[in-house]
Amino acid sequence: MSVFIAFPVYSAIGRKNRQFYGSANGGKTGAVLHSILASAHRHGLNEYEYFLDVIDTLCDLPSQAAIGDLLPDRWKPTSAR
Repeated sequence: MSVFIAFPVYSAIGRKNRQFYGSANGGKTGAVLHSILASAHRHGLNEYEYFLDVIDTLCDLPSQAAIGDLLPDRWKPTSAR
């Protein structure tokens, strides 16, 4: 199945769930997380592994300059670094 076919379905699933964020701030946070995970999906990454690795890596980053390496298009699993 093509990503172009699968992505609209993947995105549509979240539409109904977004009404349950509880606040405007929660909605903004959810939108950011959904955007990052959708980008990981488009790059062919396992979203769960990507998210867990990024959260673990953020705790140990030496500087904010390294945050760009955690974006889905440049990310490498911790075991590959």
